[in-house]
Amino acid sequence: MGTTDSAPEQMDDISRVRTALEDKSHVWKTLDSLVSTTGLSEGDVRQILKQIPDRVRRINDDYYTTRAHYNAYEHPWNKFLSFLAGRLL
Repeated sequence: MGTTDSAPEQMDDISRVRTALEDKSHVWKTLDSLVSTTGLSEGDVRQILKQIPDRVRRINDDYYTTRAHYNAYEHPWNKFLSFLAGRLL
């Protein structure tokens, strides 16, 4: 995903990252797992995550998920504890 990529290719990359984030095997994904799953570079994945901040939840820069996936699959107790700890962004 470089500066010469077309809009359809960028949308495809964004779709690949969103699909990886919403994989039901785990609620939270590491950057390394997103890179491995999507086949994109770490820089590309980071750039995509910055492009869709309204759809992504994160804990620091370590774990990521989509808001919809988080709301559907994270246990309510964990949501509460994350809120209290102030670590969910």
